[in-house]
Amino acid sequence: MSANYTIGLEMINQHDFAWMMSNNYFTARNRAKESMRAFVAFVNTCSNDEAQELKSKWMNAYKSTSEAISNSFK
Repeated sequence: MSANYTIGLEMINQHDFAWMMSNNYFTARNRAKESMRAFVAFVNTCSNDEAQELKSKWMNAYKSTSEAISNSFK
């Protein structure tokens, strides 16, 4: 595992995928957008294999959080 991959994983772990549930919606949304932009810019510096793996992990984290939020309203 390269240093880039480790940094990418840390960025995913620090991203607030549940920003839409924040009491301060607009601030949380803006932070989440900036975090996403930074992640995309970072992934563009990684190798193709690392980039695909990190993108997949990002999408899985997003999907997992979205499902958890959706299920909390059932």
